[in-house]
Amino acid sequence: VLRLAAAVEQPSEHPYGRAVVSAARERGLAVPSVDGFGAMPGAGVRGRVEGKDVLVESEGALRDDGLLSADAERWGKEAASRGETYLYPSMATALVADYLRRVESGEETGAYEELTPREREILKLIAEGYTSAEIGELLHLSVKTVQAHRQHIMEKLDLHRPAQLIKYAIRKGLVEADS
Repeated sequence: VLRLAAAVEQPSEHPYGRAVVSAARERGLAVPSVDGFGAMPGAGVRGRVEGKDVLVESEGALRDDGLLSADAERWGKEAASRGETYLYPSMATALVADYLRRVESGEETGAYEELTPREREILKLIAEGYTSAEIGELLHLSVKTVQAHRQHIMEKLDLHRPAQLIKYAIRKGLVEADS
């Protein structure tokens, strides 16, 4: 949802739109382009993303359209205060159905699949305990190149600490945890 909202908000000059785009990028999401962008002053934005019509409405517009009940508004605010997201059950059902369709068609790939073969190789070596200098020597790369690959890997996998790389590699089965 954030990726699609960010795509539609990308051309927007509104501070909330900029915040949505920034949040998506901070989470490592690839923000696709939007066609037919339209701003609806005070109400939101709309556009077409990946062949789908996407509408991002303001809270007031949702209420005016009868799409935001008092209960849903309260539940949404409670979820937000806990740092969570509230979705209408019908929206959650549609999102899950769309995700399953993308998985079946092969459109949905995990973050690991987005890594290049070289990044996968470096991830495995990092998880095995090699330093950047040792990896550079093994693969005939400069230390700076290895560090750049490490940074790209962390961005693509949305990891923020080096220890998370090792945990990820263990979970992915790239290396085994020592007993």
